[in-house]
Amino acid sequence: MTKTRAALFGILLAFGLTAVGCDDGADVDGGPGGGDAGEASDGGGGGGNDAGGGGSSAQFCQEECSVDGDCQIGGMDRGFTCSAGRCVGSAAGCSANAECVALFNGWLQGDSDGDFMPDAPCTADGVTPPATCAAGEVCCITGMVCVAGGYCASPDSGPADCATLSRDVVMVAPIGGGADIAVCGDASASDATCDAGACRNPCASDADCVGDVYPTCDTGSGNCVCSDSPDSCAGNTVGGTVCQSNGTCGCAADADCMGTGQDQCYDGVCGCAAAASCPTMTAFDGTSYVCE
Repeated sequence: MTKTRAALFGILLAFGLTAVGCDDGADVDGGPGGGDAGEASDGGGGGGNDAGGGGSSAQFCQEECSVDGDCQIGGMDRGFTCSAGRCVGSAAGCSANAECVALFNGWLQGDSDGDFMPDAPCTADGVTPPATCAAGEVCCITGMVCVAGGYCASPDSGPADCATLSRDVVMVAPIGGGADIAVCGDASASDATCDAGACRNPCASDADCVGDVYPTCDTGSGNCVCSDSPDSCAGNTVGGTVCQSNGTCGCAADADCMGTGQDQCYDGVCGCAAAASCPTMTAFDGTSYVCE
């Protein structure tokens, strides 16, 4: 599996825990101020800066499948099936706040079968070649540590410290208990919650809304929003460049839409004009992009 395809799969895993609310402006589900779960785009699908309320004529880049086999990733079945022309997984969303804290910190579970894909809670830190996991253990990848809840995180003491990775230093208990250790994450993720199966990381102040797209905290809703004076959407390179009245970045004309697969304005929402404007790289092996 290529690194690019593996990264895309990591993003698909994050979709299993829908993220709403506000963190540092990195959008997970296309809503205002979604938290950052490592990466925040599916390569150009119907995500982006959703201005909400786009007309029924709005079209977005989506991956189309015909059979279940189209939904394999790197030649392997990852639990996605083809339903109504779309690859869908069985993830049911979050069930506990701890899952959401991990999601917004960018921590993933361990790899139980050696294919470099997170699929089970970790039980041990990453191993250094040529060592291997002991029988019954689920180890993190080399250099990562296993923290409470069974998630793998990069230690601040690793080859690349948190500052180099542009991450915050977060203190968390190791999997075996004992004194907290310093790992890389997001300091604003500690209050993330699971609400009705969806992860939410509300902002409490403007400091929680780092970035140019949603720099202001609406403390009433806990959402990071854009401002229109000056327009904080103006510098966007993906999505709309005009701050809408609902506090999200959108558009007034096609020229306001930026990025692959977002070249036409539909009632304030940026979408695609045709499949030709969609990305070329797909997350799944046998899908192709359509503009619908």
